[in-house]
Amino acid sequence: MQVHNASWKNQIFDALTVNGGDVEGATGFDYFMHVLLFGWKVLFSMIPPPGMLGGWLCFFCSLGAIGVLTAIVGVSGQAGRVDFWEAQLITNFPFKYV
Repeated sequence: MQVHNASWKNQIFDALTVNGGDVEGATGFDYFMHVLLFGWKVLFSMIPPPGMLGGWLCFFCSLGAIGVLTAIVGVSGQAGRVDFWEAQLITNFPFKYV
């Protein structure tokens, strides 16, 4: 596995190909995960390579991308969320004592 790519071209190529270009060694699960996560792979391949500006540009762009991803997951998670106390009021109201 290669951690450092010298250029955006290599990063994008690795994101577009299954198993980072090692098609001969790819399993069915590798193909399934490639199709499932293709959009995320391409999106995160746009982060500058670590060789630029001593890795600082890559670091800060990665932090920003993680923040955006966290915000997306957080907002989508709030859509169907019911608070614990709201659930208690819904299920126990009106209070019936026998």
